[in-house]
Amino acid sequence: MLMTGRRTTSREALTPFGLAIFLLVVTSTPLQAALISDLSVGTPTEFGATVNDSDQGLVWHSLDATIGGSVYDLLVVLPMPGFSVATEAQVLQLFSGLGAADLPAFITLFGDTHDPQFGPEAESFGVYAVGDGFENAAGGSLNPLSSLFGVLAPGLFTTAWDTRITNGGVFLVHAATVPEPSSALLTALGLAGLGWRSRVNHS
Repeated sequence: MLMTGRRTTSREALTPFGLAIFLLVVTSTPLQAALISDLSVGTPTEFGATVNDSDQGLVWHSLDATIGGSVYDLLVVLPMPGFSVATEAQVLQLFSGLGAADLPAFITLFGDTHDPQFGPEAESFGVYAVGDGFENAAGGSLNPLSSLFGVLAPGLFTTAWDTRITNGGVFLVHAATVPEPSSALLTALGLAGLGWRSRVNHS
C-alpha cells in the first residue's frame, strides 16, 4: 500500500519521545543517599510523632514513642496498625547520607530516647530487624565527648524480640501513600502520545 504525505525526519519524530524520556528520568531518579532534607515531620498517630522519608518513600514512627517497649510489645500486645519493624537495609539507607552536623535535627524528628542514668546528653537509639533477632542502630548523641552516629557494627548489640529497651525505641515504618502523578510526569506522557500520533499521521 502506497502511503502519501510529508515524510517526517527521525529528529522530528523522536523529539517528543526524547523529551518525554528525559522528563521521566529526571522525575524518577532516586537520590544515592538519604539527606536530612529528605526527612520531615509527618502526620502524628495516636502513639506519637512520625517522620516522612521522601528518599525511601517511607513513614517512620518516632523513637521516643516506643521507649521501654520490646518488639513483642509493639507488634503483639499494643500494635501500631500499619507499621512493621524496619529492616537493616532501610535503616542503613536512612543513615547513609547523614552526618554529625545533622544530629540535632535528627533527634528533633525522631525524639530523644536517652536514659538519665547514662548521662544528660540527648540521643536517639532504636532497634531494627536483622534475621531472627534485632540489632542496635544509633541515631547518635549530642554529648560532645561522643562521636557515635549512624548504624553500629553488626553483632555489636543484639536482643531478643521480647527484650525491652530502656534507652531506646524500635524503628517502625510503613510505606508512604502513593502521591498523585506529578505535572512533569503527566506532561511527559502527553508528549509521548503526541509523538506517537505524529509518526502515525506522517508515515
